[in-house]
Amino acid sequence: MARNKNGKMSGKLGDEVKIVMRNGEQRTRKYQSEINQSERSIKARADLGTASRASTLIRKSLKPVLIIPEYSELYIRLNKTMITIVQADKKSDTGSKKILPEHLFHLQDFYFAELAKVEGLLLKKPTVEWDVRGNVTVTIPELYGVSLLYPKKVATHIKLCAVTLSVNFDKETVDARKSEEIMQPAGVASKAFSFKVKTTPGLPVLVVLQIAPQTLEGKRYYHSVDKRFNAASVIDVLIPPAPQQENAAEAKKTAKKPQKTPPKSG
Repeated sequence: MARNKNGKMSGKLGDEVKIVMRNGEQRTRKYQSEINQSERSIKARADLGTASRASTLIRKSLKPVLIIPEYSELYIRLNKTMITIVQADKKSDTGSKKILPEHLFHLQDFYFAELAKVEGLLLKKPTVEWDVRGNVTVTIPELYGVSLLYPKKVATHIKLCAVTLSVNFDKETVDARKSEEIMQPAGVASKAFSFKVKTTPGLPVLVVLQIAPQTLEGKRYYHSVDKRFNAASVIDVLIPPAPQQENAAEAKKTAKKPQKTPPKSG
């Protein structure tokens, strides 16, 4: 407790707080160690935590395999997108919402670079194929468009690669796999080519394509930090079929098979 110039006490004593008003009046209030919060706000904060952890999981998974400079807006945009995905779960109550595969389409075309986007550098959209074994094939169209955007003073080559993120948001695990890197000379047209990347069966997959300018000096490539030409975007979101759908399809096939009758004895 402290004593003011008028000799009156102010401060905390036990579970009470004594306050001296401007007019000299002294009041006593009950001390609250915690701010009262509604149950709904506490639950809503739990859902925000789910979105934030998912955002961090994606960013940390991409960091070792892609060149993505960190900047504050990326955190904000990705968190906002993941919040939208969490809140889209209408099957769960507030406070226990999950990231469901059918809502991951909100990440389609999400760009991780600060300025450039893949669709802004490629005149034709890449195609993505996913086979039953979990192999992803990303086909890049002719590079006459992107090549012309790279003058020699910016870079001598264009580096392209694809990354797949097989994500289990419930267990907070990611299987990140990177394709081979292709170095395309800047200003030189190229025919269509493909990347092949594996994925983890049964998990939703984010397919990310990176385009990055490189300068060849001697026998070594150096990355150009020009924001206009560094791009990394989600070009597709792959969702595995639901187990019940697979089981129903299998049951349908079994039902169509004719039943073998045992041969009559004697």
